[in-house]
Amino acid sequence: MNETEEREFDRTLGFLDSSQSEYLDRSAGHKKYRSRMELLGDALVLLQEEGPMPKTKLVMYKLGTSSHYVPLVIGPLLRKGYIREVDVRHSSKNYYALTEKGFQVTELYKRVRSLFTE
Repeated sequence: MNETEEREFDRTLGFLDSSQSEYLDRSAGHKKYRSRMELLGDALVLLQEEGPMPKTKLVMYKLGTSSHYVPLVIGPLLRKGYIREVDVRHSSKNYYALTEKGFQVTELYKRVRSLFTE
């Protein structure tokens, strides 16, 4: 990793890392906690693996959080340029998809996460 990539990596981690967020682990039937980095990173991974989806499906149903988290997830990812709105035929909902920058950050997030799960 060169110096520019290291600075971008540090900025990305600083952006993603913060206090813990609550979510419901539906399979276990109880609440668990994850950091903001995990919440936003998991949203990016879902968009990469499953393709464009509406914000409520992404945040509430796939991430398992409440509606309170919709703007807390979508807003920062849009502002940073990691996701963008896309038009989907036959739908009146706004769909969101990864940008090229979002794809790169997602790959970085998955690499970092794998370092701690091996």
